[in-house]
Amino acid sequence: MVLKNRKIVAESKHLYCTHISEEDIDYIKEFKVISESGVGVERFINYFSFVHEDELLDRSYLVWMKETDEMVAFFSLRAGFVARNNMSELEDSFDSLPGIEISNFAVSKRFRDKYPSTKGIGKVIFESIIKPIIKEASEIIGIRMIYIFALPDEKLINYYNDSFGFSRLQEAEEQKMHNRIRPLYDKDCIFMYQRL
Repeated sequence: MVLKNRKIVAESKHLYCTHISEEDIDYIKEFKVISESGVGVERFINYFSFVHEDELLDRSYLVWMKETDEMVAFFSLRAGFVARNNMSELEDSFDSLPGIEISNFAVSKRFRDKYPSTKGIGKVIFESIIKPIIKEASEIIGIRMIYIFALPDEKLINYYNDSFGFSRLQEAEEQKMHNRIRPLYDKDCIFMYQRL
């Protein structure tokens, strides 16, 4: 079953993904995150997702379960670049690499509460929905990496590393990176990346 008049952006065996639209406002209002540390994502989807769409800052998506049309997750993507530190200690310059930032990503608390046995659904969404969208974009424009600004929670950072394959920079390199490209709203977050 697919919600009426929905254009599917990506799909897997059990999930499908649509770009947010005005028709989703009631679903969006009900969206809650699992952890209190992710309340920023909840605030973003409710108050800023459509503004960012209009200003061409992010493209936001909803992930749905095919069988029931229940909302499973929300994520946003944006084009960006990663400023790579120059290898010479004598130079204070950098080179840039094109990338896609996963600027928001959260599984719905309602979905998790209803289906507690779906552990790992975030990884499934990342591998079967998000990465294919990014790979398709990479056939049109240059994309060297996927990156995120992870909440400064060691358990979450380890999860992104172990389950998703994201890496951190060495501490000194990480600090330089944060001074250059970390957005204000992500001021305490940790840059993590993976090559496409």
